[in-house]
Amino acid sequence: MILCFLVAIAPAILLGNAVLNYSVDLIFADEWSIGLGFIHLLQGKPIFEELIAQQNDSRLFFPKLLFFGLAALNNFQYNTFNNCILIFLVACFISINIFVLSRLTLPLRFWQQFLLFAIANLFIFSPMQWENWNWGIQLIVFIPIACITSALVITQLRLDFSAISLITALLGTLSTFSYANGMLFWVIIFPALLAAKVPTVKQLKQINVTRWKILSLWLLYAALNIGYFFYNYKKTGYHTNLLEVLKKNPADVIHYFLAFLGAPLGTESFVGAPLKQGWFIAQVMGAVLLGCYVWIGIAVWRRRNNIGWLQVVYPWLCIGFYTLLSAVLTTMGRIGLGVTQSLSSRYNTFSAYGWIAALYLVAALWLSYQTVESFRTKRSKQFFRIATVGLLITLLVLQFFSWNYGLRIMKVRHRERLYGKACLLAQNFFVEADCINAYASPGFNINPVALSISQQLDRLKAWKPGLITAQEFNEAVSSQVSDSTLYGYIDTATSQDAGGFFKFGGWSVLPEYKYPAHGVMLLALNAQGTPTPFAIAPVNKKRPDVKQVVGTSEYRSQRFGWEMNVPKARIPADATQVIALAIDTHTGNLHRLLGSSQLKRST
Repeated sequence: MILCFLVAIAPAILLGNAVLNYSVDLIFADEWSIGLGFIHLLQGKPIFEELIAQQNDSRLFFPKLLFFGLAALNNFQYNTFNNCILIFLVACFISINIFVLSRLTLPLRFWQQFLLFAIANLFIFSPMQWENWNWGIQLIVFIPIACITSALVITQLRLDFSAISLITALLGTLSTFSYANGMLFWVIIFPALLAAKVPTVKQLKQINVTRWKILSLWLLYAALNIGYFFYNYKKTGYHTNLLEVLKKNPADVIHYFLAFLGAPLGTESFVGAPLKQGWFIAQVMGAVLLGCYVWIGIAVWRRRNNIGWLQVVYPWLCIGFYTLLSAVLTTMGRIGLGVTQSLSSRYNTFSAYGWIAALYLVAALWLSYQTVESFRTKRSKQFFRIATVGLLITLLVLQFFSWNYGLRIMKVRHRERLYGKACLLAQNFFVEADCINAYASPGFNINPVALSISQQLDRLKAWKPGLITAQEFNEAVSSQVSDSTLYGYIDTATSQDAGGFFKFGGWSVLPEYKYPAHGVMLLALNAQGTPTPFAIAPVNKKRPDVKQVVGTSEYRSQRFGWEMNVPKARIPADATQVIALAIDTHTGNLHRLLGSSQLKRST
């Protein structure tokens, strides 16, 4: 029993470890507006308007409330690492809901329950959702499915129908005002309310006639929620409108839809697979999932009058419908961004649950074949078993490659986010614009906004470790390098002006963390020793030779090397040499590297 339990929760343990190790306290992209809202809160501005305000196409009332609450508990310091931990905890809550639903709906043996639970957890905690795990604001994509699965569990409990309706209605408000996709809650859960405590499809009308007042109030409440959501709503400009979708090549629309469904198993699943190949795999698996739902729909309909059958299947059908509706809406709204955009890791949180629902629906059909009815022929029974086992093996194989790829991407993004944070912390001395635009505000070109908000947070002491100060900078520049604690070295003893560029390189580590330095600040010194920062280099090159120097076998990454080509226009004309400082984004400390690079200018 213990072994089965450990196997079932192993995906959660692995992903939890990745979240702890690869999440960075860095405000990123859309999250800058959350940071600005937190500043307004600290300044005493009206909080409700800030919470309910439209952001992109959503109203993030409850996520903002959670983020600001976490910040208040953290001594009123905004910390996106804590938000990432909260995301993981919500995923654990969803996982528990799935397990409870399976116990309430499927009379399986103990080991069968945990086998299905383990496979479901491979999807729930898949690192293929890497963008969601390491980006604090992405809590918004987990709340709707958390609300939906909670509501489905509630409908299965022995509660009065009025209590069920009240609780699910409140969950609907939470879902709606957490993410635009959360409005699907009302469409998904209303059929679940109709099916709650109804033995067969034939009795749906008879039983629900007696509930019409409660159901009417529930629908009215849903309409009020949706109406308030769209009050003073402004349409965003980056969505594809319906007319544009109709003008698209139908093949592209189908490709996008199928790839969206299959993305948890297809995005560059195989090591070294190019994007085109990963996209093809996603489409194939999406077609497989869609085919499964067609077959499941037919099989479920044939058994609609079996006593108790409706109670077994309706929760899983609702979850599957959530994925299919999400796929349709995303295809309509984002097809204009290109078909390969369907592979965005952010969308995997929507499509993963379609696979989970299909898994449990197949299990329900398997039970019905074994306990209620028999196949007409042994051949058809054998085909069902072979197809089910074959699909299961395929899922497990693809999950192996998907997990491997996703964890590697999380590791890479961790290194990039640390570099982005290093550039932000050093902005008082040099603004590495490309770094900030790429790793703190990608795709939005909000470099000035990121700088302004980070400076305001720093003044309010609402962000740790705070921007690097002049005192810290001067102390690091004038410090003597200790042989006992080596933070790195500049390899390029001399740098020659070549084609208008100077090339610098070396390696840098942070021994206290057993990790490479988060960034390296390059400083030009003139004859008087006056320092002028002119670049911040990423530390991302493989340097196997460093292992022999400082013994890095225990380090979590072996990429200690840094290298950068710098335009000579950045370097003061009177500079004679270049030194380097390792940046520690956890503390904001700077550590001087050994050596220097003499500048040789072309005449």
